[in-house]
Amino acid sequence: MELSNSTTQIITNSDLPMRSMTANSTGVYLTYADANASPTIAFFNPTLGSPAQTEFIETRFSLASYLDMATVRSLNDRIFLVVASGTYPITTYLFEIDSSLTAIQTAAPATGGANLQQKMADIACDRTTSTLYLAHPNNSGDISLWAFSAMNITSAPIFVGDFAPNNRQILGLYANNNRVYLSQDALSNPWLTVMDASSGYLQENFSTYPGSFGFDRQNRIWGDSLRPGFDEVYLFQYDNAMKVLQSLNIYNTNYIAMNLPMVRLDESTGIMYMLHFNAANELAVYKYNSNY
Repeated sequence: MELSNSTTQIITNSDLPMRSMTANSTGVYLTYADANASPTIAFFNPTLGSPAQTEFIETRFSLASYLDMATVRSLNDRIFLVVASGTYPITTYLFEIDSSLTAIQTAAPATGGANLQQKMADIACDRTTSTLYLAHPNNSGDISLWAFSAMNITSAPIFVGDFAPNNRQILGLYANNNRVYLSQDALSNPWLTVMDASSGYLQENFSTYPGSFGFDRQNRIWGDSLRPGFDEVYLFQYDNAMKVLQSLNIYNTNYIAMNLPMVRLDESTGIMYMLHFNAANELAVYKYNSNY
C-alpha cells in the first residue's frame, strides 16, 4: 500500500463520540471536536490537503443545545449526518448533506429517555432494498429501529422494532438483505444484536465478538472479531444464523479500533476489500471478486 495523498493535521485530541469519517465520490467528510471542544464537521476534496470547508455543527444546522455525539456516513454515495444532544430526554437529528456541508434533507427530530454518554445513535442503508435505518434511544431503556423507505428521510419513518438496551455505546449499525446488525460495546467487548427487518425477530451473538460488518455482491456476511487482550482476532464469514463459515487472521489490532469498519464492497466492480495487519505487521488488504 502506497500513500498518495494526505491531510494537514487538524485534530490533536477528540473524544470518541464526536469522531467519525467517511468518503464518497465528492470527497472526504470528518466529524470531530476542535481544540475548544466544539463539535465540527469538515469536508476535504479527493486530493485531501487542508479542509475545503469546516463548520461548527450546531451553528450550521441551527441546533439549540450542545451536541454530545456526531457520526457521518456515506450510504449509496450520499452523505448523512446523525447527531444527538441533551440529557433526559435526548434528541437525535438526522440530515442528508452535500459537499458544501448544507442540509438537503432533514428528518423530524426523535427523542428518547437515555442519558447520553457515548455514541447512542447511528444509521445504515440496506442496498438490496434502498431502505435507510435509524437507531436511537427510546423512552423504555432500549434502542429503537426506524426505517425510511427509498432513503427519503423527510417522510415519516416506519417503526421496525426495539433492539438491545441503550446503556451500551453503539459501535456501528449495518444493514443488508432485510437484516439489520447492531454492534455495541459491552464491557469493552463487542456485543451483536441482529434484527429481521420484516418480523422484528432478534438474535444475539457475543461468542465471536463481532464489531463491524460488510456484505459482498452475493450478500455474503463478513465481520471483524476484535476482543482486546485475547487471541480471538479474525475476519469471519458468517451464515444467516451467524455461524462461522471461514476465518482470516488479523495479526495486530494495536491500531484497529472495535468501531472501525474493516470490510467494504466496491459497488462498481464487485470487489470485496478487508483491511487487516498481516504477519509482517504491515497494513494490508484481503480482496476477492464477489460477482460470483
